Amino acid sequence: MGSSGTALSGDVVDASGRIDPAAYVAMAGKMSSAEGIAYRYGAASSAAKSGTTWHARSNNARIYASDGGDWQVGGPDTQDPGDYFANFGNAVYVPDAPTTRVGVADIQVIAQSFNTFTQRPQPAPLWAGKNPNMNSFEGLDDDHGNSIGARNPVAAARAYGRPGWGLESVVAYQNGRLSTAVGSNTSSNFANAQLGANKVPTGIVQTNSAEFALVTVWDTAALKGQIAVVALAGLCNGCTTSQPNQGDVGWGEWNTVNPGLANRGNIGFMKVLGYVDLPDGMRAPTEITATTGWNPWTGRPTDASGNFTTEYAMALANETNRQTFISGRNTGSYAKGGMAIVVSKSEKRAAFVDLKPLFDYYRRMYFGARADFDKTTSVGMADNQWPFAFSQMADSDKPRVVQTVDLGAKPTAVKATLWGSNLRGWVATEDGNMRIFDLGGYGNGSGTGSLSQVGNVAVGANPTSIAYYRGSANDTGNAINDSIMVLSRGERAVRWVDFASNHNSGTVRQAVLTDSRLVDPVMIEDNENHGTEGWVLSVADFGGKAIRNYRYGSVIFWTNQGSGMACKPNAGCGLGPNNQAPSQYPFEYGGDMSLPGKPFIITSANVP
Repeated sequence: MGSSGTALSGDVVDASGRIDPAAYVAMAGKMSSAEGIAYRYGAASSAAKSGTTWHARSNNARIYASDGGDWQVGGPDTQDPGDYFANFGNAVYVPDAPTTRVGVADIQVIAQSFNTFTQRPQPAPLWAGKNPNMNSFEGLDDDHGNSIGARNPVAAARAYGRPGWGLESVVAYQNGRLSTAVGSNTSSNFANAQLGANKVPTGIVQTNSAEFALVTVWDTAALKGQIAVVALAGLCNGCTTSQPNQGDVGWGEWNTVNPGLANRGNIGFMKVLGYVDLPDGMRAPTEITATTGWNPWTGRPTDASGNFTTEYAMALANETNRQTFISGRNTGSYAKGGMAIVVSKSEKRAAFVDLKPLFDYYRRMYFGARADFDKTTSVGMADNQWPFAFSQMADSDKPRVVQTVDLGAKPTAVKATLWGSNLRGWVATEDGNMRIFDLGGYGNGSGTGSLSQVGNVAVGANPTSIAYYRGSANDTGNAINDSIMVLSRGERAVRWVDFASNHNSGTVRQAVLTDSRLVDPVMIEDNENHGTEGWVLSVADFGGKAIRNYRYGSVIFWTNQGSGMACKPNAGCGLGPNNQAPSQYPFEYGGDMSLPGKPFIITSANVP
């Protein structure tokens, strides 16, 4: 477990590949610092900056919008709000002044209204009075103004398996605190929890529809790697665990507190259930991803007439409703399994973790015998209150590691297919390769055999971020799984990768995004499209201390086609100084938002 050897520079293993206790504990204490970012994501690029500088449009003040802000595409500003929508996000950064700033900024990433499109990230106008210093309001205080001690963020994640409804991020902090970061003015529920003593978080993921958060942990006392399993419950906005149906119920959340069931991500409850030990060769996990293989577009609950309905209208306390989830029409409206992939940079390994035992257990509790369901109606933080802690559960009901793979290179990014027939895991390594793994059916709960690497794609030196391609407006198909974007920190470049129909290979598109403004990009996030298509990619520029937006497609106002309206479907609003098609002018600079520190994470979603 330990060694008397000397750890390699910037590493936590010695020359024999064994954990160096002193280096391990020291690095664990720096995960939220610039040194910790370098440990997890490698060095900044030493290559010359790109000679390309993409066109940027002028900023125009909104005249009619009561929430202010500016716009860059379309116009003129009209009194007709049109298809109002906005994507909101959280930027996580290493603050210049860590004693006065939390390091989580709540921002408006893109927006459309009043015949205009905003492609410049900016402080959310609706929050101007609530969040003036670009801190996470929820990170500073709970709903009652009490400090929860959240400082120095390490990682953040939101759910991606319910496009348009991954409303809130969950942030992990250096001291083991977990908390929500506000999603928007209409998704601002609050929840927090605390990891155990000596547990330092390094990465986090939410399962497809915010059923659980999974947090990679270094245990600095036992010198071992673990996954903390955290049950999440979404509530209607403004609702609480004591009053779960007294708030803004219009978005269709459950009207009771149901931790571990699919929800829209407006998280009002979280509880640490326990820890899954990783193998000896995975003592220093750095990143994690997960998939349940469940498609919410095809799995939404239906009413007795076969029409899509909301979870709010399907109260499980009503036995007739509950039976539809057991053996009736709604048996496909929740996940049946899943897989998490954990990587350890120093140890050059990946571990594959079967989540089916956990999902099976929750299925039995909610949708099995009535006596078991009744136990889920008493929610609380005690071990013997629902959701029950691991100490109250059989080992056979907990996630289990099914396979560990030696990568031969340091992993720096990991993602997994969200749903579909060919579930894959993508592991990118510092040498510029992205390995494709067949998840063997484990991703949706049908796996029993071994997993294998089926392909590889060259994606550029030191790829530190893999982003889901969000697809076109109202896309309910498989586009989010058929293409991805990969950021090469070593080359300050973003590449689009399109997968073959069997998902065993990928092709890099010809257009590669580089720009002279990029100083040291670490993470990317594609923006969701709505009734308007915007095609905007956000970049967390660590060295440039900014979030930068780049548009890579024409803006189209699909639901705003009246006389005098801009960006109509027949042409849209193109790119560059002459509104050209993407094939002629592939990228446009959307603008940037400076931060009081160095951002390394950006997450966003279209929100109500």
